[in-house]
Amino acid sequence: MTTAIAVARESAGDSLELLKKSKDDSKFQLKAVAAQWHVQHHTGAIVNCPLCEHELKGCQSLIVELESLRSAGSAAARAFDDNINAILVSLNASVPTQQTWVQLLPKTG
Repeated sequence: MTTAIAVARESAGDSLELLKKSKDDSKFQLKAVAAQWHVQHHTGAIVNCPLCEHELKGCQSLIVELESLRSAGSAAARAFDDNINAILVSLNASVPTQQTWVQLLPKTG
């Protein structure tokens, strides 16, 4: 349970950072989805736009950003509320069920 709380705190911090980036850049989620497309459908360096397939040769800063978003994972492509819901689901899954508690109690008699 302690590990799940630590992971949730870290994920919440990451989600807040992603929210800030999304607020600062109106195309942030679009870039994140493009980076995830590359993860799923393309190997190697990002050299083309996944939507229009134009070369990104002259857009080195965009290539660097897409490469960093590629490693950021799917959280960058999701909305803030979806990330928070995923954190809550993970926390709820880590809470022992009533049956687990009964099994942990010392046996009497």
